[in-house]
Amino acid sequence: MNSKRGYYFPVVAYTLLLLLIWLLSWLISVGEYFVGLDSSVNSLVSAEGLRWALRTVLPSLNSVSWGSVILLLVSVGLLRSSGLLRLVVRIFGFRHLTRNERRAALFTTIALACYSLLLYMSIASPWNMLLGVTGDIAGSPFMHGLSLLLFLGVLLLSLVHGFIYGNFRSLSDVLCGVGDTFSLFIPALVALVPASGIMPCIEYTDVLSMTDISQSNISLAGNIILSLPFLHTIMLHLIEKREE
Repeated sequence: MNSKRGYYFPVVAYTLLLLLIWLLSWLISVGEYFVGLDSSVNSLVSAEGLRWALRTVLPSLNSVSWGSVILLLVSVGLLRSSGLLRLVVRIFGFRHLTRNERRAALFTTIALACYSLLLYMSIASPWNMLLGVTGDIAGSPFMHGLSLLLFLGVLLLSLVHGFIYGNFRSLSDVLCGVGDTFSLFIPALVALVPASGIMPCIEYTDVLSMTDISQSNISLAGNIILSLPFLHTIMLHLIEKREE
């Protein structure tokens, strides 16, 4: 039970951090009023702060690329449940492969070669159907849809390996494997709710204007905050697997 609670640590930590940001912005404003502190920090615990929060709560949530998150989790679910991820780990760990693993690896490699050739043909002359109107790959449909093309590649390789190796016997096995991975990352998905509001709240207080932090570094910090719950879940899962 304790290990399961550990998965929800980011939810609790981010919620407390969000509350702390609100509390500190209020304490600084109180200090300005009673002590005469010279600060330009905007208080979140104020009429204007509450109005701002109500106006921006949905935009903050929508700023999270939920589509990309779902594609990533489905991809991880396919790799994990098909056994392809385990195969890659065993290969790079120089582990001995069974006859069934070698057979599945052979067919997966053939599928990878065929898919790579198909992608190459889509951008190579005389087909180049996925290049831009200027014949350039920059800004082309290929680059715009790269995440989808990568997902389709993962889907193809996972299905080939899963059915050849025997982890998949029907479509239900595929869906159940993906569903199991989603259930594993539910705490990380929940953590995105308070996480999506941390950087907007910090930026509203205007405390960053007193520092030399650039906008690119602020964006990087926001991406790290959104990524940490997933890394935390993966680390806990790997630790549990090692202990079994």
